[in-house]
Amino acid sequence: MGDTHPFDIFPGDGKPNRRRVFGYWEVGALLDGLAHGRAPAVSGLEEGPFTLEMHDDRSRLQRYKASELQLTALGEAILARIRISADTTRSTAGGRHRTGQ
Repeated sequence: MGDTHPFDIFPGDGKPNRRRVFGYWEVGALLDGLAHGRAPAVSGLEEGPFTLEMHDDRSRLQRYKASELQLTALGEAILARIRISADTTRSTAGGRHRTGQ
């Protein structure tokens, strides 16, 4: 993530969105939880919560947009697990099967 800003991960924010699972407000709430929960997976989110009130306050919205997000150690571990799971799914879907897992 490093130089990733919050709106870089929002669906449809100037980029195609083929897998629309979460909408705008849902992504904002999800990011709040990932950044401000008991065990954060994302660090660097400078504002919140992601509400209409935050959007109406120009300075808060600017701080939110300028936030520089990074994965925490927990976030890195979660991402690594997701990648392993995706690789396993591709392997089994392609006809190769992993054993012993």
